[in-house]
Amino acid sequence: MCLDHAKTMLEILIQYDNCKIILTFNNNKKRAILSVCYLNKSFQITYLDSLMIESYNDINSTITAIDKAINKVY
Repeated sequence: MCLDHAKTMLEILIQYDNCKIILTFNNNKKRAILSVCYLNKSFQITYLDSLMIESYNDINSTITAIDKAINKVY
């Protein structure tokens, strides 16, 4: 996935912060690895294999975390 598209989707989450929208990202092997939502003015990434949640306050740091997870070698 192009990171510009991911950035656009994160911007949409901010615009619709009163709705519950969850984005799911797959790795290069088409396996769902994380989900992202916008809650309480921060992006929350949930790693689906461990259910660990990380919060990020801005789009750039969120994109960096998503990119690292997608390109991680399994």
